[in-house]
Amino acid sequence: MRWVFAFLCAAALSLSSCGEAEDNVACDDDADCFDNEVCSGIEGHQAVCKLRRGEACIRPSQCESPLPCYQGFCGGHRPER
Repeated sequence: MRWVFAFLCAAALSLSSCGEAEDNVACDDDADCFDNEVCSGIEGHQAVCKLRRGEACIRPSQCESPLPCYQGFCGGHRPER
């Protein structure tokens, strides 16, 4: 099963950026997260780093709320850069 995740990550963007939001790293603000992440949380719970709009994702829990993980990207598409 682990190789499937690695393959999907490599196909979507790059292996390193796919794993960044995977661990739900606790944060106090965006400076605690990677450049492609934002510090996101629900009141009363510890905030965690989540992927920004347009970043490659595997499941919705990786994306900042309320963005869906759709067609492999948070929010459904990769923005032009």
